[in-house]
Amino acid sequence: MVRLDPAFLAGLRELGGREFSELVRLFLDDGELRVTALRSAQRAGDAAVMARVAHSLKGSAATFGAEALAEQCRELQALAACGDLAVVARLGDGVEAEFARATDALRHELSNTLTPGDMPCATGLAKHCPCVTRVP
Repeated sequence: MVRLDPAFLAGLRELGGREFSELVRLFLDDGELRVTALRSAQRAGDAAVMARVAHSLKGSAATFGAEALAEQCRELQALAACGDLAVVARLGDGVEAEFARATDALRHELSNTLTPGDMPCATGLAKHCPCVTRVP
């Protein structure tokens, strides 16, 4: 499982369990959209869009201390800006894999830090609840 920077997570947890859960949900929902957008831009051969999407995902990943994901996005952004689509395609695979690992790690964090009343499934966010089995 990917390791998230504990200092970043501690700062986010200070907001409270429900708020932390909501921020995680927003990251996961937004991240899924960005990974999909990366794939679409890759299929279209649009390196500029890939660079912009990677930049956005990089910032979100850094907020949660998902350093490996942020680094993959940083590399993807730099190479996409150069237009090297062959290398960018491989990095896109890496970003997608790192996002999946960050998702699992954040769900694990939720299960370790929230009380039952704060769990996403109890707050209407069942899609992101760590007690819901993820279907690939």
